[in-house]
Parts: sequence; structure tokens; C-alpha cells
Amino acid sequence: MDDLSIISDDGEYQTINKRKKKIMGLTIILLISSYFLLGNAAFPFLASMSESIEIDNNRIHVGPNLTIIFEDNTYGVIQNMYLQSQSVEFAVCLFGDVRGGNYIIDEVYAPQAIDQSFNHIKFKSCPLDTLILLHSHPHKKCIASNQDINTLQTIKERNNDSLIVVMCDTNKFSVYN
Repeated sequence: MDDLSIISDDGEYQTINKRKKKIMGLTIILLISSYFLLGNAAFPFLASMSESIEIDNNRIHVGPNLTIIFEDNTYGVIQNMYLQSQSVEFAVCLFGDVRGGNYIIDEVYAPQAIDQSFNHIKFKSCPLDTLILLHSHPHKKCIASNQDINTLQTIKERNNDSLIVVMCDTNKFSVYN
């Protein structure tokens, strides 16, 4: 039997030939083998790449009702900090205004770091009027940690407009509201 016949919703027969069956089978084998060969390391990377947003013209377009706009070279300051801190995470407090769904950022403040490593930072608290808490993660790993989510809940209690932004490349961010 070279072809497989199935009945579609409208009652017509459709045929899946041998070639299509082989392609589907190879795709399934590829997915399963990639899971075992690559292990757990590949999937967080892929999830991070699909979740992160690339900045465009000093703007991070999160969705139709949320855009972060960097003014007065604030993005340049953050980019430089990222490039100078490749071996450790860094954190900054961002200040500005919320107008509609636009977060207009016009000031960057770097709180004192207490403990830093490649995948961790502990720092003094941001001031109460901080709009966005931005910190870096290792290269191309933009998924928030459990600690990031807990911190978001804490800062939301002080200011419901607050966001956490994870930076994982000079132009890649994940935004958590």
C-alpha cells in the first residue's frame, strides 16, 4: 500500500503519499533525537529566543498596549554597561513616565552591587519611584528566574506600573509585567 487515504471533514478522500509519510516520520525522529542528543540545554535557549524582543529605534515593542521608549541616550548607557559587564550580571533602575501604554525612560541609575557573578546579582534596592528594574542575564538567556518573578511581585506592591526587564544581548530583552 503506497498511499494512505483519509476522509476529510467535508467527506472527500485525501491521500497522503509515501513521500509525505517519510517526511513526517523523519521530522518526528529528528525532534525526539534532538531532545536526547541536546539534552535540556537547547530548550531554554530556544524558549529564550522566542520570548525575547529585539529593540528597534530605541523602542521595545512588547505588544499593542506596551512600548518602552528610551530617551536621552539611556539605551546607550545600558548598552555600554552590558558590554562592560560580560563576566557578571548588572542591574539598573530606570526612571521616567508612563503615558498610555508607553514607558518613557529618561534616567538610568545603577544601584550598588553587593554580590555579582555570571548568572546572579544581589544589589541595594532601587528607589521607590523606579519604573523599570532592568538586569542582565547570561548571553541569549532571557527567561526570568523564579527570583525575578518574586521580585516583580514585590515591586508591583509598591508601584503597579513597575516592570522587570531582562537584557540578554546588546539588543535583546524580555519584559515582565
